[in-house]
Amino acid sequence: MPYMEFALSPSSLSIVANVKVIEGNSSTGYTGVGLGGAATPAETNRLIQRDQPFSVNVDWTENGIFVPFLGGGTWKIDVLFERMGGAETNFNPGTTVTTSGKIGKTYTASINVLQGTLPAGLYRLICRMQWHFAGGTPGPIVMFDDLGLIQIYQEL
Repeated sequence: MPYMEFALSPSSLSIVANVKVIEGNSSTGYTGVGLGGAATPAETNRLIQRDQPFSVNVDWTENGIFVPFLGGGTWKIDVLFERMGGAETNFNPGTTVTTSGKIGKTYTASINVLQGTLPAGLYRLICRMQWHFAGGTPGPIVMFDDLGLIQIYQEL
């Protein structure tokens, strides 16, 4: 699902990104069922057992005349988990990717969530990607995607 938010003209800088939540197999060796009935690991069907790891995978391409100015900066990518109907979580995993400033280059990042990390419950996931200058100061480019709801459940 593409997501983008710019403080610059999209004709000067175009970043197209896709984000997917991929669920893994159960730690007991059970092959789960992903989106469309696909065997795990696969894109999530939004129901993840506590003993399944999952990841938020992001890939993006940078295009436009301003791409060379991004070189040496970093993209800080994180996932925000908002627990529905209960206490919030302080769990906010992330990663950093250095950009080369080359037009048309494609990047990938994966944020892994180990099995058992989140308690059972319903969560809204937001993936945020913000560019930072080489010194670490946040820049004027941020993108985010509301990945919707997932249910983490504990099988009895």
